[in-house]
Amino acid sequence: MLYIAFPEGMKHVVKTILIEGEETKKDMLTAESGEHPDIELQAIVKRALQHRSKSKASYEEAGVIIYYTRPPYDSAQYLKYEPQNNGKYPALCCKLVTGASEKPFNPADSTSHESRSRWSMFANLSREKQDEVEKKRVEQRLNRQHIGPSPNAT
Repeated sequence: MLYIAFPEGMKHVVKTILIEGEETKKDMLTAESGEHPDIELQAIVKRALQHRSKSKASYEEAGVIIYYTRPPYDSAQYLKYEPQNNGKYPALCCKLVTGASEKPFNPADSTSHESRSRWSMFANLSREKQDEVEKKRVEQRLNRQHIGPSPNAT
């Protein structure tokens, strides 16, 4: 997943181009006013993936900045771009996002509260079975307290 910041007044389009008698689709950045030449986004993405290194977080060419992991945390819009075959074919999934909406992974957000609850709270048990499970839970908890010379292992 790449995040692309492109110059003001440009927009992402997929164009069909005739190359050697065959129609091929290419990801392009075109100027809305038509005053600037089209930028072939696919070629820039391909070069960015070839020149990627661990020490660099971004790649810049022709006014287009490509962020490898996530964009800066701001209100600017970026193109969330998923290259197909390392830029050989046009991307299947592209959408505009803001830097603030693409927050870093936080494990606390991904864990649900259900994982910290007892399984018996979510099972459809009869009242007698619930009482029996609760009684066993309390008994196991008391066995884990190690009061005195307890023979029970934890």
